[in-house]
Formats: sequence, structure tokens, C-alpha cells
Amino acid sequence: AFYVSVNSESEAMVERYRKAWLEETREDPANICSLQNFLQCSGFESACIPVPSSYCPANCEWQNRNPLPCLPKWQIFVEETLRPVSITALVYVFVLLVAGALAVMFGVSIDRLREVARGRRSY
Repeated sequence: AFYVSVNSESEAMVERYRKAWLEETREDPANICSLQNFLQCSGFESACIPVPSSYCPANCEWQNRNPLPCLPKWQIFVEETLRPVSITALVYVFVLLVAGALAVMFGVSIDRLREVARGRRSY
């Protein structure tokens, strides 16, 4: 998620978005219609008006009338939603790693104290 949010404007990510958009347009145009409605856009890199392209889902006439293409809006959406979530997840992972390391150190300390206590009881 962090990689995607940081690299959402790279050519490699745009190509992934492009392929996924086209595939979804062909297989389940209702999903793209919903996404266009949510983002208030149409098409992918160019809007569906005045000339629809293969990136414009069929049976989606109302959503296809928006004059703004979806790619810039999608990139903004990805950056605004995935970046904070992924940063939060990375912080939690760091905290868990630190807690795990402290637990191991505590366990080792307890074992050492047990050995010292056994040694004292043997007198």
C-alpha cells in the first residue's frame, strides 16, 4: 500500500492502473461506473465525452458524461487514502517489533534470574 501511494504517478503504476481499468471495463462495467460516480469523472486518461473510448464502460451513460478524466482523480484518491493507512500500519509494525524484542529480552532475563536463584538455593 505504501509503495502504491508513493509511486501512484510513476509510469509503471499508471500502466498497471490502465490495464486494470480496461480489464474491469470489459468484465464488469458496473464497477467502473460506480468508481466514476464516486470520483466524479469519466474515462481513464481522457474523458468519455465528446468521444467515448474503450476505457468508457457501456451502459453507464450518466457517469460517462463527466468531462474530467479519472486518472488524476484516482491518483489523488490513492495518495490521500493509502498513504496515511500505510504509514499507520508501518508504525504499528515497528511498535510490534520493538515489543517482540523486549519480550525476548525479558524472557532471557527471567531465565538468567532463575539460574541465579537455583544456584543460591543449592547452598
